[in-house]
Amino acid sequence: MASPYSIRVSGAAKDIGGQRVQQDNGLCFKCIDQNGRTLLVTAVFDGHGCGRGEQFSQLCVSVLQTNVSANGFKERFDAAPEAIGRGIFAAITSACFDMNCAELKALGKEYTIKDGLIKTSALRKINGGSTGTVVFISDTGLVHTFNVGDSDAWLITGENAVRLNAIHAPNCESEYERIRAKWPETEFVYHYQVSCGRPRQANGSHVFPRRADFDGYYVKNVSGDWATIMKVGRASIAMTRAFGDEVLRHGGLISEPSYSVHQATASSIVQVASDGFWDNINDTEIAVETTASIQKHGYDAEKLNRDWFATTETQARANFRSSRDNMWGYTVVLEKM
Repeated sequence: MASPYSIRVSGAAKDIGGQRVQQDNGLCFKCIDQNGRTLLVTAVFDGHGCGRGEQFSQLCVSVLQTNVSANGFKERFDAAPEAIGRGIFAAITSACFDMNCAELKALGKEYTIKDGLIKTSALRKINGGSTGTVVFISDTGLVHTFNVGDSDAWLITGENAVRLNAIHAPNCESEYERIRAKWPETEFVYHYQVSCGRPRQANGSHVFPRRADFDGYYVKNVSGDWATIMKVGRASIAMTRAFGDEVLRHGGLISEPSYSVHQATASSIVQVASDGFWDNINDTEIAVETTASIQKHGYDAEKLNRDWFATTETQARANFRSSRDNMWGYTVVLEKM
């Protein structure tokens, strides 16, 4: 049977930005079954944490590569996509946990494991982690997305752009309720910077309960999202789900992915990237900009990705200058045959 869609993917568009180290990483891998049918795996991992973020993102790629390159993977995924995807995320979680245990052993630090958490006086020695967004794209037009953290994925069809990933930000009320139920001491606050030019709130910087007269100190991206963080003691992070981050796991951070499935109904574009890309793209303009690029380049994945990167990197330099983030992104073309 002929494939309903042709799948083409670009190489990675990446930039170190204004950082000292490239902590982002990614993977594209085509699984082809005995009938010649295709499943494309496209993933981005955005590492964070001084000196260790790049180790986590590299480990995530390695575990994913091992899983998707195994014989018969496409057949197993087609039979049970959600279970297989969650299994991969569990394998990555386990590998990150093992890496933290190995680090403590190498440092000569004592630790125990209780309720799945590492207990040690040297907890802050194993800082860092990674986001993870993995998109499985079938030549039937089915798009399965699993994610933890803030590396977004979008499906663009004509004038419509649909977010494929769930939002795991500290201002997400469902995430707040999930964490508060078990970890009531974890704080959800608006991030403060002196450069924001606003005074600290006398009654606190808490996100919840929401207030009519205060919605944050500064916005973190061109879409106007307010900067928020989740705090566990002195540690903090700008998301509620990620791999690694053992310190924050002691306050409710998890690596259980959100999952979505979408069916393409016409020729479409899938864009997957770290937040270094998305911070410079207004959500409301994604479809318009992608359509304009298609008019120039057709459904050429490589040219579309280069165009996307050139525009976004220029905007990042203007918006964030020397503090601009790492960038790593892919463009996938799903062309209806």
